[in-house]
Amino acid sequence: MKAKEKDWEQFLDYFKGYLKILKTNPELFSIKKPPFFRELPLKKFPFVIIYEIFQNEVIIYSVFHTSRNPKKSRKLNKIAIAIEIVIAILFLIFATLKTKKHKL
Repeated sequence: MKAKEKDWEQFLDYFKGYLKILKTNPELFSIKKPPFFRELPLKKFPFVIIYEIFQNEVIIYSVFHTSRNPKKSRKLNKIAIAIEIVIAILFLIFATLKTKKHKL
């Protein structure tokens, strides 16, 4: 296995752990951007999950790389955008499978 593939797998495992925390304790993290956006920072990787709680559901709006300037997001290269899309899709698949078994 190549080093980058191993790093990617470590990130996904780590990310899934944070999704479990978010699912079981969505109110654990305070509202950072009023009126309702919450932020869950990943400690080991430079990402933050931006989400809200709406009618007992957790809605994730972004998995954002913290070294990026949000005002310059339109200038991201195509590879970075593709990675963010893949992360969002993986989350949706994971969340859909989990919510079918358990509601928040």
